[in-house]
Amino acid sequence: MRHLSRLSKSKNALRNYFLPSTIKIELNRRVNDNLEQQTQALFKSLFVDFEPFKDGEFVDDDFGRRQYRWNVKAIKIPR
Repeated sequence: MRHLSRLSKSKNALRNYFLPSTIKIELNRRVNDNLEQQTQALFKSLFVDFEPFKDGEFVDDDFGRRQYRWNVKAIKIPR
């Protein structure tokens, strides 16, 4: 019986040691999921739906839809 009692105490000690870490990991996972959803919504609003420029004039050209006064220029990459 003593052996089972010591084993039970050891299990309780391990559970009490690891439980806070497990809870923190789960909380961090939820926070990361929420931040990812917010980031995706913000990206879509700014770069897909053009939310800040809804009332502006747009041009559709070979580069896609852009605001009227935005210029498209080639980028030179140094070698």
